[in-house]
Amino acid sequence: MVGLDRSHRHGAKAHPEAYAVDNADGATQTLHLTNAGSAACVFTVGVNAAQGASGGTVRTVTVAAGGATTLTLNSSAGRYDYTVTADVGDGFARRFAGRRY
Repeated sequence: MVGLDRSHRHGAKAHPEAYAVDNADGATQTLHLTNAGSAACVFTVGVNAAQGASGGTVRTVTVAAGGATTLTLNSSAGRYDYTVTADVGDGFARRFAGRRY
């Protein structure tokens, strides 16, 4: 099937998004994972190692179509660095890195 914008439509599809919010405790962040699509998707939260930062261990989470979930992520020595990907086949990736003061 071809859509109005001439793109090909292939049934149900996930539409992931991720954003992070610093928590008032100065040591954690809340990661919000949303899926506005019509199919479930699996997010992977991977840990990077820039400047000794840490986001904890690698986690995977499934978010249903139209759903959302949150994760609490810890920092290491006030630093955090992690990448969120999703299994949607379009290269979805969001990196969150920084330092808490």
